[in-house]
Amino acid sequence: MNESMYREDVHRHAVSEDGEFIYNSSYGHARDLVEELFIKAEHEVCILTNRLDQRVFSGKSITDLADYFMAKSGAKLRVLIESSEVEDALGSHPMIEKLDNGDRLDIRLVPESATKYYKYNFMVVDGKHFRYEADRQQINAIATFGDAIKGDHLRKIFDKIWNHSKIVKIMPASCEAREEVTA
Repeated sequence: MNESMYREDVHRHAVSEDGEFIYNSSYGHARDLVEELFIKAEHEVCILTNRLDQRVFSGKSITDLADYFMAKSGAKLRVLIESSEVEDALGSHPMIEKLDNGDRLDIRLVPESATKYYKYNFMVVDGKHFRYEADRQQINAIATFGDAIKGDHLRKIFDKIWNHSKIVKIMPASCEAREEVTA
């Protein structure tokens, strides 16, 4: 399936919220899914990611859609990062730079000791739309729109990891100092 057809298929599933699985096997597919997930987002976006890969989570369309979501009343974006190497670079990440607007963007660092208990990464939106990578080292994933049972389950997993993770205070890329607070 070519990129244009894939994009149309993703959009069709997002609009219908039919709960059917959509398969993702490339960075382009991942971007298409993340775009639609931000379009669907009303209240909360939760991202569990190894490194907030810029091949997926950057580019004008993604940052603009994330910004549009964050402009909604009460919108909240929570990001769990697993790689401490990425933590220092977050201030210069295109999406984070655009969205770092106070208390509605929260980022935490997952303790390295916790990451050995799971291999997956995911993005869950409003507890019913998600993209799920069974292996965080691979781009391959499944996604669905409108599955509140699985989406809520992922949200609960996210919350458990969140509660054991360290708060990260993002400083602009131009600042050398960074504050960290232990949760």
